[in-house]
Amino acid sequence: TTTFVKTLEFLVLARVTANFPSKYVKVEHWNIPSGLELADPSFYQPGSIDLLLGAEVFADMLKQGQIKLAPHLPKLLETHLGWIVSGTVFEHPEGSIGEAHIACCAVEDESFDTAMKRLVMLEDLPTERIRSKEEEQCERSYQETTYQNEEGRYVVQLPKRFDWKALGESKETALKRFMAMERRRKSDSRLDDAYKAFMKEYLDLKHISS
Repeated sequence: TTTFVKTLEFLVLARVTANFPSKYVKVEHWNIPSGLELADPSFYQPGSIDLLLGAEVFADMLKQGQIKLAPHLPKLLETHLGWIVSGTVFEHPEGSIGEAHIACCAVEDESFDTAMKRLVMLEDLPTERIRSKEEEQCERSYQETTYQNEEGRYVVQLPKRFDWKALGESKETALKRFMAMERRRKSDSRLDDAYKAFMKEYLDLKHISS
């Protein structure tokens, strides 16, 4: 039991990193003192990482106790969560040299590294979104022209671009195309009936007004 309490914020990931330690660690001859309460009694078995804490949290968790097992073995460090194993394990199976990192040490994993970089980028983004000039004009138009009519509906005036002259002399061309569509509609009774039914429905639903 411990009274250690700390409030933290976490990033939820599908996978924190690869299994840790990377391979099974032989601890039969480590001579870990009996009765010592380990934070993770199965630290020597490869397994998934449930929670990854930063160095600043680790420093707050440390207590005074420290046990050095042997020159080429990790140390035991006392924390508020129990004793932990920290360091590097060197093994020499069948004449080859290998090593396994356990407990507290640097971990490099591409997916985790990418996720952390993305988190830092999100934290560095400005809290207030910077609007463009046109977005500011739209917001101002909305606040100045929007009102609620007698039927309880909100009436919003559509904003216009200030550089509307950039359209050029397009009114005449647009009018000609509109009249051509009208002539086509009136010459096709089925199209004309469908158009009138559609407009009547919009009027009945009060999506538009005449």
